[in-house]
Amino acid sequence: MLIRDQILVQLYKAGLVKESETVHIIRTQEGLADKLEKQQPQIAKSIKELINDGLIESFSAYVPGAMRKRKAYILTSEGVQIAKKLMQDANEPIYTEYICDQDRCPIGNPCHIKIEDEHKKPKPKCILKGRKTQVEWKKVSK
Repeated sequence: MLIRDQILVQLYKAGLVKESETVHIIRTQEGLADKLEKQQPQIAKSIKELINDGLIESFSAYVPGAMRKRKAYILTSEGVQIAKKLMQDANEPIYTEYICDQDRCPIGNPCHIKIEDEHKKPKPKCILKGRKTQVEWKKVSK
């Protein structure tokens, strides 16, 4: 993942807060550099790009333990959307979710089944309850 993408994800994880007088150090260049294990100039360059692209905004705030205000960063609404997408892409579920065809389901409501091994065939709840049926499965996610 690119440094700029990592910054977006870290700011998203830090919470969607408004500008305030006191912020956690993760919202500063120093905090981001420590968390991402990168050099501060790399972080500064990426932050400048993100500001120019309209994905983050800067403001001055106190960090606990600091004597003076520091520049802190928050996501814009567009930055939030991109950060969410990056997190979804990075944290792809390790299971496949299936839903049975409701029209053919003998118990009336569709079964939702999550399977870790993609090659296993799902067993619907209605079969597990002792009913014989032919259920069509729709793959929901992977």
